[in-house]
Amino acid sequence: MAKKLATEIQFQMQQENQLFDFRKPDTPPILMILDRKNDPVTPLLSQWTYQAMVHELMGIRNGRVDLSNVPDIRTELKEVVLSCDQDAFFQKNMYLNLGDLGANIKGYVEEYQTRTKSNMNIESITDMKRFVEDYPEFRKLSGNVSKHVTLVSELSHLVEQGNILEVSELEQSLACADSHNNDLKNLQRLISSPKVSNGSKIRLVSLYALRYEKFQGNALPSLIDLLHKNGLSEREVLGVENVYTQHQPQLAQIVEQLLKMRLKETSYPFVEANPAIRDRPQDIILFLVGGATFEEARYVAMLNSTNPGVRVILGGTTIHSSQR
Repeated sequence: MAKKLATEIQFQMQQENQLFDFRKPDTPPILMILDRKNDPVTPLLSQWTYQAMVHELMGIRNGRVDLSNVPDIRTELKEVVLSCDQDAFFQKNMYLNLGDLGANIKGYVEEYQTRTKSNMNIESITDMKRFVEDYPEFRKLSGNVSKHVTLVSELSHLVEQGNILEVSELEQSLACADSHNNDLKNLQRLISSPKVSNGSKIRLVSLYALRYEKFQGNALPSLIDLLHKNGLSEREVLGVENVYTQHQPQLAQIVEQLLKMRLKETSYPFVEANPAIRDRPQDIILFLVGGATFEEARYVAMLNSTNPGVRVILGGTTIHSSQR
């Protein structure tokens, strides 16, 4: 797929060469086309940064989040827009983890609390939500604050409801560590837990299958049997900076090797037989056939902010959640 897309793009560039006849930079830009199949682990992990969590647990479609299923949701919050171009708070916090985000939301609410001259004690996400609901004049001051309080409150509720902290800890161990016996014991326990969703159970077994595929003591058949015993159907089972964010997408290693000019052309060949790439690239367009993730988008944003001489753009055929 990647080769076919690259060949087609090269053909179009030759056919429409006037469109590309602009000032040539000293270092030619690179378009790197990758295949999602190369890294199926990244989309299977629970996410803990704001944008990625909202997409994973609620879904972001065309920049909008549907909150109509949230109990007692106010009419104006049934669908909200998440845009880093139009929403300064989201732009500042979209790549932060849930803990840091909670602290920033609290500061955001307190800033508006002083304007309404309220002395209500705010310590938790629940307090913030109650404050927003109890003060109609506050809602008039800033619909943007109440939007983010509602989103973070719902994220916290979903994390607790699905026992996602414990699930995510095991996911990260499966992706990053090498402790089969311990992982297997924890996995068997979580599969048997009524608190853990069927989706999380399937995701954990999928990660186990990928991680320990060639391990001699692989217990995948017994885990699939355990999924069946815990009520999952045949179709469900077979159709599929802290401890919670230690995993780095494989994309990170690929880009770092590319920037060091150490990427093997045997593994990542050029469409052109004799590429004129001799210097460290400055402009890189990454495109993932089969879909990208918001975890990868976060990595690219961090890379751009810490490497002033490099500009990286990430695209893909879709944005994945683990369910997708």
